[in-house]
Amino acid sequence: LTYCMMILNLKTLQASFTLKGMGYLFYLGELISFDQPMKLKLKPRDRLCVISQGSMKNWELLTKLSTKKFFMDNQTMVTKELINEFFFEVSRNKSGSFLIYDALMAVLEIEENVLYQIS
Repeated sequence: LTYCMMILNLKTLQASFTLKGMGYLFYLGELISFDQPMKLKLKPRDRLCVISQGSMKNWELLTKLSTKKFFMDNQTMVTKELINEFFFEVSRNKSGSFLIYDALMAVLEIEENVLYQIS
C-alpha cells in the first residue's frame, strides 16, 4: 500500500505530507523520495508532481532517460501535455498492451489565485 496525503494551508501555501510506501515528488527541480514525512512551502507558478512507485519502476525498465532530466527539459509544458508525454515515454517501449506496474502521476499546479489539479 502506497499513499501520499497532503494537507495544504490555502492562505500560506504551506503543504505537509504524510507518506507511506514508495513514491516520489518532483518539485523545484528535485526528485524527492517518500522516505519520510515532509513540509514544503509552495509558491504561485509552482508545479508539484506526485509519481507512484509503479510509474518509476516502469520508467526505469522502459526508458533510458533520467527522470529528473525529463522533468527539467519539459518544465514549460502545459500540465496535461507533461502527463501525456511522461506516459508516452513510459509506454512506447513496452511489450504487450499493458505496463508492467500500475502507474499514476498526479500534478498540482498553483496559479496566482487558483489551484489546478490534473491526474
